Amino acid sequence: MENGVEDILMNPDEFKRLFGDIAARHGFERAYGGWFVESSETIIVLDLQKSNNRDSYYLNIKIYIQGLFGNKYRRE
Repeated sequence: MENGVEDILMNPDEFKRLFGDIAARHGFERAYGGWFVESSETIIVLDLQKSNNRDSYYLNIKIYIQGLFGNKYRRE
């Protein structure tokens, strides 16, 4: 490829393993098919979603705020 993209392509399992390693180094734990970090105020979830059209992933970031709209979240 002319823009050098071929140098960064990797198989999906390798990508997810690398992503998980980086998430773990930043305090995220693996659970329920994604990674999360929890505090008394928030739960932050990172989730990789495979694209239907290409060999790529979307990163979904979910933030749950304790007490917002009367909701309380807890880890089961």
